[in-house]
Amino acid sequence: MKGLVLYQPKGKAGEYAAWAANLFVGCSNMCEYCYCKKGILAKAMGQDTPQLKAGLKDVEDAINTFKYELIDNLDAVRDNGGVFFSFSTDPCLPETWGATYECAKFAMSLDVPVSILTKCTAWAYTKEAHDLCHGKCRQLLAVGFTLTGHDELEPNAAKNQERIDAMGQLKVRGIKTFASVEPIVDLEASWKMIWETRGRCDLYKIGLMSGKKQNVNPFDLEKFVYEVVGMVNNYRAKVYFKESIFKHLSWSKSAFIAKYDGCVDSDYNIFEPTNNK
Repeated sequence: MKGLVLYQPKGKAGEYAAWAANLFVGCSNMCEYCYCKKGILAKAMGQDTPQLKAGLKDVEDAINTFKYELIDNLDAVRDNGGVFFSFSTDPCLPETWGATYECAKFAMSLDVPVSILTKCTAWAYTKEAHDLCHGKCRQLLAVGFTLTGHDELEPNAAKNQERIDAMGQLKVRGIKTFASVEPIVDLEASWKMIWETRGRCDLYKIGLMSGKKQNVNPFDLEKFVYEVVGMVNNYRAKVYFKESIFKHLSWSKSAFIAKYDGCVDSDYNIFEPTNNK
């Protein structure tokens, strides 16, 4: 299914979510590694400021379109991990947060889980965020922060330490949390991000830099993987290593996941951990 706002991601994006919503394209975080600013995606999605997707008249139209498309696919979205915001922008920028909040609140009113991935932190201290951290919503919300450990590559985003602090605040409020440790710029910085979020993060999603030849030494990467596995087991978290990791190491993903309890596959549902390995 591919609607104007709600759709089923494919390829690498499909490793993150079965259903996603994109209301805006473009982002002001100015991340040097952003895949939306490279190749064939750049013209359609690489703007330096967020804009409504083509075909949406205004923010109200975007929110209503999301509502209609969600209702049309309600059971499928609800039964497959909920809806993810967003692959085409940062959903918590000042320009995007209001629409994200309205859509998230509507989805959760229908018992649809919501996952939000961001590099912003100011939104987490707003009244709207406070509302999402109470009652039924608290059980249906997962918030993730991209953590690279390289602020200089993300000049307009919140500092990585600010994201870690916000994750801790959300965890204290009872919100499920995850970290997107992707792209790995260097293993030392990525390990530092993982170590500093121990006890604050429920799920790590880890992947190599996309769209370029990898310069990560396979032996160093192997050591990194096993260190991460040991850490998540000690802190009762989970880790999903993306396909790029297993391809670089020439490992069997299914065999590795079967061997280590803390490791999960792309279909892991953070909202129903007892039903997943």
